[in-house]
Amino acid sequence: MKYTIEKIETKVTWEEERTVGNVETSVWIGGVDRQTEETSKPGLYLTSAEAYSSPVLCASLVDREGQEMDRIFPLPMEEEMQFCMRVEDPQLWNAEDPYCYQLVLEIMEGENFCQDRRVEPVAFSGWKIVDGQTRINGKAVAFRGVALPEEKKESEDIQEFLQKMKQNFQNTLLVKTEQKSAQLQRWCLEYGIYLLEEGKDVDAGWLRARLDMEKEEESNPDFSLQVVQTGVLIENRSTFVDASEYDLHYEILDESGKIWSENELCTEVPAGTSKYVDIPFEHPSEPGEYIYRVSLRLKKDAAWAPKGYAIVSAETKISNLYERLEK
Repeated sequence: MKYTIEKIETKVTWEEERTVGNVETSVWIGGVDRQTEETSKPGLYLTSAEAYSSPVLCASLVDREGQEMDRIFPLPMEEEMQFCMRVEDPQLWNAEDPYCYQLVLEIMEGENFCQDRRVEPVAFSGWKIVDGQTRINGKAVAFRGVALPEEKKESEDIQEFLQKMKQNFQNTLLVKTEQKSAQLQRWCLEYGIYLLEEGKDVDAGWLRARLDMEKEEESNPDFSLQVVQTGVLIENRSTFVDASEYDLHYEILDESGKIWSENELCTEVPAGTSKYVDIPFEHPSEPGEYIYRVSLRLKKDAAWAPKGYAIVSAETKISNLYERLEK
């Protein structure tokens, strides 16, 4: 008999005092007839001998590197199934570093044949209101973003909108109740966007007015770079992320825009601090006017941009560099 995973609902909680994350999951299975359900063992895990003798549901929770954090033993098919998994001392999610675990569900027939498979992003974070200020994972955050336009209904349109939000340094999406779909919640987790619902999470009038004033940032509000001939001053104004999460890329270009030399390094600049970093530029051997450019770039592909995408960039122009160095 063919079974399918029809619907998944998760309730994710983080016990701050115990530093434990819980994922309570409900799964609805298609293809289950009453006779099959009545002869199964509701709510019981199968023994190793019983597992795979008929289709079963297998579930695991893996981290971003693919390491398994928790799993359940195979469960016999039921129309609605519930279980809970947990992670000790989980990595916490925020918009700057949207760390997601993956809930992997598989309907297995035998040990090697998978009838159906679903993967759901799961994220742990703690939201609190302290003295009227929102704190996420214990730290105050600033919401920067826009409301989701009502005409944005198609998946491609919404994903493109979210991508542009991230590239414009916005971290918050305000939606109405009818706009808050399960798919939108998944995308916001993966992109790194705070999803707020009007009338529930925030005072809609206050936040809408605030967001409308901050539709687009001209420059990255979390990082700034000041480039000189021998290095760069990095100011990290972010709340959570160290600059070492990005590649520090540096290059020298000639007057035509041709890259004379380029390389990259990694340097630690904790959130809320500044640091001057010496850069081993390979100086040009010919006189002329050159551009020294430095940028922070994504180390790997993100949901909203590819590896190598520059989140912030700065440059300075140096004239007659060769002659100056010779002196």
